[in-house]
Amino acid sequence: MKRNLSRIIAVVLIFGFIITELALSQNFTNNTGGTYTAGANGVIRMKSISGVFDGTAELGLIGSRIQGTVDWRQDAGQNVQPRYYTKLATSGTGVKSFTGDVYILETYLPTGGNRVYGTSTVHYDGTTGTQIIAPENATNGGGYYNLDLPLASLKTNNGNTVVQNVFTHANGVLTNSGTGDLQLGSGISTSDADVINDGTITLGTGSFTQTTNINNNSGANFNGNSGAFNFVNIINAGTVTLAAGTSTGTGLVTNTGTFNMGTGSLTLNGGGNKFANNSGGVFNPAPASGDGVFQVNGNFINDAGSPGGGVNTLNRAGTIDIVGDFTNTSGSLTLTSGQTMSVSGAFTRAAGQFTFDAASTFQYDGGAQTLLGNTNAGGEFVSYGNLELIGTGAKTSGTSAGRGGVVVAGNLTVSQETDMTNNDQALIMIHNGSNNDVNYSGGVEVRGKFRWEGTVAGTPYTFNNDETIITFETAPSGVGSHLTLDIRQQTAPLLAQNFSTATDVNRRIVPTYQGGGKISSLQVMWESTDEVGFTGDRDLFRFAEGYSGSADMQKVSRQGATYNRANTNTSPRFLTYAGGGPGLNGIDLVDGYNEDNTDVNKYFRFESGNDLIITATTAPIISVTNGRWTNPGTWDEGRVPIASDNAEINHVVYTGIATGPFGTDPWADDEIDGSLPGDAGAAANSIRIMNVANATLLIGNEDNTMGAGERIFRTRLVGANVGIFNLNPGPSAGGDINTTPASSLNGLWVRPASVFTPVLGTLQITNTGTVINNGIIEIGN
Repeated sequence: MKRNLSRIIAVVLIFGFIITELALSQNFTNNTGGTYTAGANGVIRMKSISGVFDGTAELGLIGSRIQGTVDWRQDAGQNVQPRYYTKLATSGTGVKSFTGDVYILETYLPTGGNRVYGTSTVHYDGTTGTQIIAPENATNGGGYYNLDLPLASLKTNNGNTVVQNVFTHANGVLTNSGTGDLQLGSGISTSDADVINDGTITLGTGSFTQTTNINNNSGANFNGNSGAFNFVNIINAGTVTLAAGTSTGTGLVTNTGTFNMGTGSLTLNGGGNKFANNSGGVFNPAPASGDGVFQVNGNFINDAGSPGGGVNTLNRAGTIDIVGDFTNTSGSLTLTSGQTMSVSGAFTRAAGQFTFDAASTFQYDGGAQTLLGNTNAGGEFVSYGNLELIGTGAKTSGTSAGRGGVVVAGNLTVSQETDMTNNDQALIMIHNGSNNDVNYSGGVEVRGKFRWEGTVAGTPYTFNNDETIITFETAPSGVGSHLTLDIRQQTAPLLAQNFSTATDVNRRIVPTYQGGGKISSLQVMWESTDEVGFTGDRDLFRFAEGYSGSADMQKVSRQGATYNRANTNTSPRFLTYAGGGPGLNGIDLVDGYNEDNTDVNKYFRFESGNDLIITATTAPIISVTNGRWTNPGTWDEGRVPIASDNAEINHVVYTGIATGPFGTDPWADDEIDGSLPGDAGAAANSIRIMNVANATLLIGNEDNTMGAGERIFRTRLVGANVGIFNLNPGPSAGGDINTTPASSLNGLWVRPASVFTPVLGTLQITNTGTVINNGIIEIGN
């Protein structure tokens, strides 16, 4: 009996030990030789706080994935064991802590208490079918730490999924559904398979690299962050909004939705077509704040012809840099204040609205480029804002007459040679002249037409180069008023029969204007290459007007005007006409006057379309008012003629008279015999009395205060083209010189003798007008 009792006690003790051991561990222990097979609905529910899979042949290690579902279910805290699962679930109200990486072949169904992922990675490593990514986020513990999508199964996110650190997508298309909200974190994240977004994807503060395609569908949102974003292709029909991070693409962005830049940079590398803004696409290349930079190292195509489509900077600052071609086949392009856009390739427009704010900047910054004109584009392209012709190559106007003109509302900067001669309508026009600057560097020029509109008096306006500057005393006025200079280097003027490269600058300069006006200061530059064959005297450089191919050029001059010739033999070469005072030195812009001998004002008027010539030919010195011969104010150059001068008389000019007749200034200096130095005391080489009413050379009168004897006023007695040429046929009244009005005098009048005898000495006299001789005309040696 005792023996049997002992046996019973031993059995009870052994069984109790087994029960106690099981109660304490509550593990799934699989030893060598053990096999676990689960059907589709098979579940292992781990309820123990400390339960694990263990044994000598543990389930869930690599190569022994646990079949069926493993459900970690505990209302207190519980660890989720790192394992390879087929299906994983959590339930119960307790917090589930992931202590290492888990691999999920099919589904993950987290419910109940929060999940804490620590530093673990959740791998959705299915190879077939579709895996649904469980939406882990701040509402259930903060979201995944690392999320990995490594293999070929399709992946779908239907909810708010947060990845705190690293997101890795190596294979299988990832679809973020319309209810999906995928938020990446601070780690280095990658995607090597296509992403299809129908919901919202937001990048994190860490970098994200996508090596295939991002399809952002209609209604979807793809948002950048402060982390770097690297991608290949983006096909966007929804909304892409970048942020402060640096974004870099190497493939093609195709946009039919809305693409918003951020405060960071967006760079598209690789050449070829890089951004296609297609039908309905809206590209906003400037950030909501800050200075974002958009650079395309390839081509940008804007074909967003649907209403509202195009490129719009939305009143934001920033830079658009197209290192390639910008082709606008349809759709709009809008640059707002502070925006800068540069294109180094072709900039073309077939259609579409272009709107450039006056404070925006467009740069042609490539090699040889053709300028996109806008003069005939109407309201579709009114003007550039600030325009910069920079880069490494020459700029030229388009060959199409309808698009040749370039209108600029802001400032112009030119550092490359620019040719605006490819069609008759080509020009550069600044149309808000009171507030604009034109800046050249490197000695470059604009060849062809350069126009200013909206000018005001007193402001210097720079035209085709840095040293061609015009200041108005009275600016052109009225609708369409302007002044245009058409400058062609190494090109002879057409409207002057006496043009010669030996004495004149070989540069054609044609001013055209509308609205009249008066020039107070004129400065024009030329290059040494415009002087091939020049042998003239630079001290004689002046401006002349060429008005007919069968007539000599005509002097441009006015009373009190002066020339500054200090820079006529240095680089840059330029000649400046200025001096006098308001109302005295202006060059009148007047059409329809006579350039022949009948217009007394011809020398200080310039007709639109005539040639402005820089010449060193000997120019006549011209009377500009009634006055005494020895008064410098009588003459256009503000000096008294010398023996080598050819004088032209358009007024009553008197000599050998002590007092000033007709109320004129008597002048302080005595005058006798042509008293200035010269050949035999000659006053001039020749004197031409012009066919102008009241043009008169008056010699001597009855005043005897100058002493006795003959007083001779003489022209040169030897040389070419010397003598007196009287062209004025108007009749002159007789009578007392002191009572005869100046308006009654014409031609040559030698007054009668008093104490001395007035004598005119000349080698030759040619008369086609009126001569009254009451003294002596002495002809010849």
